[in-house]
Parts: sequence; C-alpha cells; structure tokens
Amino acid sequence: MEENILKNYIEDQVEKAHKNGIGATKFLTPTEQSEALSYITHHKYNKKVDIIKKGGYESAERARLIFLNKQWGEYQNDQILKALVIEHRKQDKIGHRDILGALMNMGIERNTIGDIETKGTQPTLVCLPEISQYILDNLTKIGNIGVAVRGIPLEELGSRIEELETMHIIASSMRIDCLVAEIFNISRNEASNLIQQGKISLNHKLVTKQDDNVVEGNTIALRGKGKAKILVIDGKTKKDRIKLVIGRYV
Repeated sequence: MEENILKNYIEDQVEKAHKNGIGATKFLTPTEQSEALSYITHHKYNKKVDIIKKGGYESAERARLIFLNKQWGEYQNDQILKALVIEHRKQDKIGHRDILGALMNMGIERNTIGDIETKGTQPTLVCLPEISQYILDNLTKIGNIGVAVRGIPLEELGSRIEELETMHIIASSMRIDCLVAEIFNISRNEASNLIQQGKISLNHKLVTKQDDNVVEGNTIALRGKGKAKILVIDGKTKKDRIKLVIGRYV
C-alpha cells in the first residue's frame, strides 16, 4: 500500500473509532504495520484512541490494527477475525502457495486474509469475518485435492511455526545492498535497483538507502522472494571479508 494511501486509510479508521466506537484496518503486512504505527505515534492518534494489533496467531506476521474509542469498552474477537481449518487426506500435500492461489482464484483480495499456516497436521488461516462464510461455502478444492473447511475458535491457532534453513555466506561489507545480493544470489546492481523500487525491507521497514548498515539479529526481506535473518557474524576471512551464518525462512 502506498504511503499516502496508508495514511489516509489510518485517518479514516481513527475517525470511525471516534464516531462508531471502533475502526479496523484490513490485514497489513509487517512493513505496513510499522509505517502505520510510526504515523500514528507521530500524529499522537494513540492518545485519542486505543490501538490493538490482532493477527490471530501468537506470532502473526499479517495483522489488523484495531482502533477503539476510549469510552467504547470491550469487543468480541470474532467481530475482528475468523479462524478456519482446511481439512484434507493425510497423504495429500498442500502448501501455502496452493492455498493462497485457490483463494485468489475465488476473487478474494490478499488483504482480507491473514497468515496461512501449513506446518501443522492440517492447514489453518485467519480471515475477515465478512468473507469467512464465502470461503466455508466455496473452497472445496485446492488444485485437484478435495478439501473441507470449517471454523475453529481463535484460541486453537496457537503460534505460527517458523522454520529456518541455515546457510553460510561471505560478504565484503554489512551494507544492505551487499547482503541482499549474497543472500538472494543476485548482483549488487540488481540489489540496488530493488531498493530503489521499494522491494527490500529491514526489520519490517522499507529500505531507502543502499548503504544502510545491517547488524546481527536483523531480518531482511525481498518482496516475492522471501526473507532471511542474520544469525551470527562469524569473524573474517584472511582477505578481511565477513563470514556470516544466515537463516532463510522456509
């Protein structure tokens, strides 16, 4: 979501909270959440309304920002989110892209769906309440695999399971463009171009300068290609290049 559109969107939800007691965004990416919360703090909206982040899973990436009038009181979780489980035969394998593709083919917009978890015995997902029944009624196949969808309590979701695939790289510096090139196996010029196009984020914030410095523990994401975490800075080579242990999210 473009910055100006996001700002106007946030202002609309704050206004709804003032008038109706509650306002809520659709699902925002981690980068959008970071930008929105920064904008909210800068304009002191957090002093006018209570702000809650809800993604369903304990460690959700995509989440809704809920704006509550301070006089509003409590709200019900199922007003904000619905959790669904996708049941299929054990021998069938269904991945994140398979599920997302099936939902997109049904005409569902990406920002109405939260995280999709496929690491458990049966896939689960979170969605806006207003589209949950449509998914329940119409998602009967993913590819050639027959599925049955049912609603579950949000409390059954637990935490998302994140797996890291360890890799070792050697970099000439800790600049963001250099590390993006090494981690995602592209040229440094390509990495610089991607930064200019707004496709690289560092700790969920868009990178605007190719010489931004990265430190141990930081997370780098390339839109459409995945993300990685700097696990360990493991000293230097004889040629004074930096040895790193990277965790690629799978």
